[in-house]
Amino acid sequence: MEAEKVPELCNSLYKTYGTTMAGLRTIGYDFDYNDFHSSVHGRLPYSLLKPDPVLKGILQSLPCRKLGFRNADMGHVIRVLKRLGLEDCFERIISFDTLNSLDDIRPPDDKNGEEILYFCEYTRRPDSDMMLPKTPVICKPFDNAFEKAFKLADIDPQRTGREIFLPS
Repeated sequence: MEAEKVPELCNSLYKTYGTTMAGLRTIGYDFDYNDFHSSVHGRLPYSLLKPDPVLKGILQSLPCRKLGFRNADMGHVIRVLKRLGLEDCFERIISFDTLNSLDDIRPPDDKNGEEILYFCEYTRRPDSDMMLPKTPVICKPFDNAFEKAFKLADIDPQRTGREIFLPS
């Protein structure tokens, strides 16, 4: 694949599968999740994040459970919360690591790049009747991710007014 087409593929995978990583796994790429997260998050300018005492005060003043739900790995989430001064504001964080057992997420058998070509064809004709494979990665925005997160946090989704559930 030409280098200039990579951003378009990454964006399409993100939009289709919730994360670029989930999309890459679905179309047949095999890689170590921790290496992927380190590579992607290791280049982020965390130093630009500053403590937000106003947000911290608001969060701490709310008389309800506060939970975080992120597609990122826990290391990234903790670094961000610490930089913002919010690490003690949440009862629980549900992250990529929480939802996915690394043993359960294996790419499909190698089919000589057929999935990659198929996905690229799909992005050219999204209104066709082509069916894309489901991702083995559990992540937002899919229902199974929310169902698992609600179960882990012991939340009744019909009564979330008693908790603050921050999904983004």
